[in-house]
Amino acid sequence: MNNKVIAIIALVVVLGGGWYLLKNQNSNSGIEINSPTSAQEEGTVTETPTGNNTPDTSSESNVKEFTVTGSNFSFAPSTLTVNKGDTVKITFVNSTGFHDLVIDEFGVSTSRINGGQSASITFVADKSGVFEYYCSVGTHRQMGMKGTLTVI
Repeated sequence: MNNKVIAIIALVVVLGGGWYLLKNQNSNSGIEINSPTSAQEEGTVTETPTGNNTPDTSSESNVKEFTVTGSNFSFAPSTLTVNKGDTVKITFVNSTGFHDLVIDEFGVSTSRINGGQSASITFVADKSGVFEYYCSVGTHRQMGMKGTLTVI
Protein backbone atom coordinates (compact mmCIF):
# COMPACT_ATOMS: atom_id res chain seq x y z
CA MET A 1 0.00 0.00 0.00
CA ASN A 2 2.82 2.46 0.80
CA ASN A 3 4.36 1.94 -2.65
CA LYS A 4 1.07 2.96 -4.31
CA VAL A 5 0.86 6.15 -2.24
CA ILE A 6 4.47 7.04 -3.06
CA ALA A 7 3.87 6.36 -6.77
CA ILE A 8 0.77 8.58 -6.79
CA ILE A 9 2.61 11.40 -5.02
CA ALA A 10 5.53 11.12 -7.47
CA LEU A 11 3.12 11.22 -10.43
CA VAL A 12 1.37 14.34 -9.05
CA VAL A 13 4.74 16.07 -8.52
CA VAL A 14 5.94 15.22 -12.05
CA LEU A 15 2.69 16.33 -13.70
CA GLY A 16 2.56 19.53 -11.62
CA GLY A 17 6.18 20.36 -12.47
CA GLY A 18 5.55 19.76 -16.17
CA TRP A 19 2.48 21.98 -16.11
CA TYR A 20 4.43 24.74 -14.33
CA LEU A 21 7.30 24.63 -16.85
CA LEU A 22 4.90 24.65 -19.81
CA LYS A 23 2.97 27.58 -18.33
CA ASN A 24 6.16 29.63 -17.79
CA GLN A 25 7.47 28.80 -21.27
CA ASN A 26 4.28 30.11 -22.88
CA SER A 27 4.25 33.31 -20.78
CA ASN A 28 7.70 34.27 -22.12
CA SER A 29 6.79 34.03 -25.81
CA GLY A 30 8.44 36.77 -27.84
CA ILE A 31 11.23 37.21 -25.30
CA GLU A 32 14.47 35.30 -25.56
CA ILE A 33 15.86 34.06 -22.25
CA ASN A 34 19.22 32.39 -22.37
CA SER A 35 20.77 30.25 -19.69
CA PRO A 36 24.28 31.17 -18.59
CA THR A 37 27.22 30.30 -20.77
CA SER A 38 30.42 28.98 -19.27
CA ALA A 39 31.93 32.48 -19.61
CA GLN A 40 29.01 34.00 -17.70
CA GLU A 41 29.30 31.35 -14.98
CA GLU A 42 32.93 32.40 -14.52
CA GLY A 43 31.86 36.05 -14.27
CA THR A 44 33.16 37.11 -17.68
CA VAL A 45 30.62 38.83 -19.90
CA THR A 46 31.38 39.96 -23.43
CA GLU A 47 29.71 43.27 -24.14
CA THR A 48 28.65 44.68 -27.47
CA PRO A 49 29.42 47.52 -27.91
CA THR A 50 32.70 47.61 -26.00
CA GLY A 51 33.53 50.85 -24.31
CA ASN A 52 31.06 53.07 -26.15
CA ASN A 53 27.47 53.25 -27.28
CA THR A 54 28.05 52.56 -30.97
CA PRO A 55 25.72 49.79 -32.09
CA ASP A 56 26.98 46.57 -33.67
CA THR A 57 25.41 46.49 -37.13
CA SER A 58 27.41 43.61 -38.60
CA SER A 59 24.54 41.08 -38.65
CA GLU A 60 21.91 43.24 -40.36
CA SER A 61 22.34 46.79 -41.60
CA ASN A 62 18.87 47.93 -40.45
CA VAL A 63 19.05 46.50 -36.91
CA LYS A 64 21.06 48.34 -34.25
CA GLU A 65 22.18 45.81 -31.66
CA PHE A 66 23.37 46.57 -28.14
CA THR A 67 24.31 44.49 -25.14
CA VAL A 68 23.46 46.15 -21.84
CA THR A 69 24.82 44.56 -18.67
CA GLY A 70 22.93 45.00 -15.42
CA SER A 71 24.33 44.71 -11.93
CA ASN A 72 23.38 46.06 -8.49
CA PHE A 73 22.36 48.97 -9.23
CA SER A 74 23.55 50.14 -12.64
CA PHE A 75 23.50 49.48 -16.36
CA ALA A 76 26.56 49.46 -18.63
CA PRO A 77 26.56 51.21 -20.97
CA SER A 78 24.22 53.76 -19.47
CA THR A 79 23.68 55.65 -22.74
CA LEU A 80 22.57 54.38 -26.15
CA THR A 81 22.05 56.40 -29.32
CA VAL A 82 20.10 55.40 -32.46
CA ASN A 83 18.43 57.11 -35.39
CA LYS A 84 14.67 57.55 -35.68
CA GLY A 85 13.27 54.62 -37.65
CA ASP A 86 16.01 52.17 -36.62
CA THR A 87 15.07 48.72 -35.44
CA VAL A 88 16.75 48.34 -32.06
CA LYS A 89 17.68 45.04 -30.44
CA ILE A 90 18.88 45.20 -26.84
CA THR A 91 20.24 42.08 -25.21
CA PHE A 92 20.09 42.53 -21.47
CA VAL A 93 22.71 40.48 -19.61
CA ASN A 94 22.11 40.29 -15.88
CA SER A 95 25.43 39.80 -14.11
CA THR A 96 24.05 39.59 -10.58
CA GLY A 97 20.80 39.92 -8.67
CA PHE A 98 17.25 39.94 -10.05
CA HIS A 99 16.52 42.62 -12.67
CA ASP A 100 14.76 43.60 -15.88
CA LEU A 101 15.09 46.36 -18.49
CA VAL A 102 12.07 48.56 -19.32
CA ILE A 103 11.52 51.39 -21.83
CA ASP A 104 8.01 52.74 -21.25
CA GLU A 105 7.77 55.01 -24.30
CA PHE A 106 8.29 52.07 -26.69
CA GLY A 107 6.18 49.64 -24.67
CA VAL A 108 8.98 47.10 -24.23
CA SER A 109 10.45 45.25 -21.29
CA THR A 110 12.40 42.10 -20.68
CA SER A 111 11.17 39.57 -18.21
CA ARG A 112 12.69 39.71 -14.75
CA ILE A 113 15.73 37.46 -14.79
CA ASN A 114 18.32 36.16 -12.35
CA GLY A 115 22.06 36.79 -12.46
CA GLY A 116 23.77 34.85 -15.24
CA GLN A 117 20.73 35.01 -17.54
CA SER A 118 19.99 37.25 -20.50
CA ALA A 119 16.88 38.43 -22.33
CA SER A 120 16.37 40.40 -25.54
CA ILE A 121 13.88 43.02 -26.69
CA THR A 122 13.41 44.36 -30.22
CA PHE A 123 11.46 47.45 -31.23
CA VAL A 124 11.37 50.27 -33.79
CA ALA A 125 12.59 53.65 -32.53
CA ASP A 126 9.71 55.52 -34.14
CA LYS A 127 9.91 58.74 -32.11
CA SER A 128 12.75 61.17 -31.45
CA GLY A 129 13.83 62.22 -27.99
CA VAL A 130 15.68 61.11 -24.89
CA PHE A 131 14.07 58.16 -23.15
CA GLU A 132 14.94 56.47 -19.88
CA TYR A 133 15.48 52.74 -19.59
CA TYR A 134 15.39 51.32 -16.10
CA CYS A 135 14.98 48.29 -13.84
CA SER A 136 11.42 48.04 -12.50
CA VAL A 137 12.24 45.67 -9.62
CA GLY A 138 11.51 47.25 -6.24
CA THR A 139 13.33 50.58 -5.83
CA HIS A 140 16.19 49.70 -8.21
CA ARG A 141 15.30 52.60 -10.53
CA GLN A 142 15.40 55.10 -7.65
CA MET A 143 18.72 53.59 -6.55
CA GLY A 144 20.27 54.52 -9.91
CA MET A 145 19.58 51.49 -12.11
CA LYS A 146 18.69 53.50 -15.19
CA GLY A 147 20.13 54.75 -18.45
CA THR A 148 19.18 56.85 -21.46
CA LEU A 149 18.24 55.98 -25.02
CA THR A 150 18.64 58.93 -27.35
CA VAL A 151 16.78 58.74 -30.67
CA ILE A 152 17.94 61.40 -33.17
